[in-house]
Amino acid sequence: MTGVDERTVLMLTNSDLTHDRLFLDAVEQMMLAELDRWDWGPVPELRRMVASQLTRGGKRLRPLLAWTVAEAYGRSWQDIVAPATSVELYHLASLVLDDVQDNSDVRRGRPALHTTAATSTAINVAAVTRSLSYHLIHRCDGPTPQQKLALHRELDTAATCLVMGQSIDIGWGAGWYGQPADFPYLSMVRWKTGSLFGCAAAMGAVIAGAPDTDTVRDFGLAFGSFYQGVDDYLDTFGDETVLGRPRLEDFRGGKLNAPLLRLLDVLTTAGDGETVKSIRDGLGDRDASWEWLLDLMHRHGIADALRRDLAQEATHLAAEHAANMPTGRSAGMARLIDTVMRRAGIPWQDPAITAHV
Repeated sequence: MTGVDERTVLMLTNSDLTHDRLFLDAVEQMMLAELDRWDWGPVPELRRMVASQLTRGGKRLRPLLAWTVAEAYGRSWQDIVAPATSVELYHLASLVLDDVQDNSDVRRGRPALHTTAATSTAINVAAVTRSLSYHLIHRCDGPTPQQKLALHRELDTAATCLVMGQSIDIGWGAGWYGQPADFPYLSMVRWKTGSLFGCAAAMGAVIAGAPDTDTVRDFGLAFGSFYQGVDDYLDTFGDETVLGRPRLEDFRGGKLNAPLLRLLDVLTTAGDGETVKSIRDGLGDRDASWEWLLDLMHRHGIADALRRDLAQEATHLAAEHAANMPTGRSAGMARLIDTVMRRAGIPWQDPAITAHV
């Protein structure tokens, strides 16, 4: 077992997991129901491709975060399912565009859409999927007009930030940043990955009538940045069966990720400019073998350092959530963090358990 420890399993009761499954099933059903509201008669192939993207599975972490926040304030999953689904639709659309821009071949163990259809068609699939997310918000029952406006604003803000973060990501390859030290990695992950997590958390707060949406949104942004750190770790050191795609795609795509930036910082501090130059010159070679770079990372303890940092960050997030949510309602967040950490095989410690030892 690679989660926190055996006592944490007690938190993952059959009841908890059943509610998770019911909620996630409802998210998928709502996405497909929204698809069925539209007349696809002249474009059946477009509908088929959109439906394929919606049913590819995935962790659905953004909807789960929205529910975790709403649940912490005593709301049911039925109250949050429509806004949570809207965030997932927007996320799925962004993945299609991300694959196009990164020229990625695989997504979740299957060919990326732009490799099986024209790039222009893939862009259209992303555009229509993204558009569906807004209809769910203004059509859902329950929220007041003021709450619906707030939900729309959260999604609009996240949409802008997501594109800005993606622009930083591809801006490195475009020569926007002269040196790795100039690359605004933290801003990139906060915007590109964190924005929709922040949106999901804020939506949960809006639906629950929480007194401080800003604090909850900031927590979601931090959780999203943490998740990206785990994903960077997995891209370099992880299991391809867990990733659902080949490892080292960041290197092949010429990207800077957390492990590589950590290594470059170590080498720069040591004055090894020659190795830094070799790494920079090799980035983006899709046919290169990167075993030498992995060996270099292992010699400098990069994987171990990242594992320690991520474990500390996971514990901090759980403590922060418990401090800002109603007392005694942090089990859902612990389950969510544990899902992310188990995927990477990194042990961590839930402070709620530590406090009772």
